[in-house]
Amino acid sequence: DIKELGKQLKKIGMLIVQDQVWGRVTKNRGQGKTTRYYMDEFHLLLKEEQTASYSVEIWKRFRKWGGIPTGITQNIKDFVGTEELARKSTAIINASQYSFIFPLAPNDMQDLCKLYEKAGAINESEQEDIVNNGRGRAFVITSPSERTCVDIVAAEGIEDLFTM
Repeated sequence: DIKELGKQLKKIGMLIVQDQVWGRVTKNRGQGKTTRYYMDEFHLLLKEEQTASYSVEIWKRFRKWGGIPTGITQNIKDFVGTEELARKSTAIINASQYSFIFPLAPNDMQDLCKLYEKAGAINESEQEDIVNNGRGRAFVITSPSERTCVDIVAAEGIEDLFTM
């Protein structure tokens, strides 16, 4: 957790965390373990050039080392701010085995379509599914030609953690 670091230290803090995670993935691989790496507020890593580049590297190499990176953000615009950011975001998407896209507002669809142009695109019917999906329903992309909507159902007791 780096939230207490000042603005200048936060950049180096993010790089240190990424480097530590990479070290853990390497160590776990030697022990035959899988490492799951969840990055909430992923847009913060994409805002800085060095952490954005490191994130692309993580996505391209982690799976080969037994790592499973997961980037979580609430706004698709976080991935398309500049051409360079869109290029890095597209590289991350192209290196992803799966994408789970929860409901988006219609005005976010253009940005989403831009990101997925080179990953099989998103057709009009799929766009409607994404916009009209209700809470707990996601559009899942498992390959350029395999896509579907799924209901995400929490195990007993888990939902209570989010509705307290």
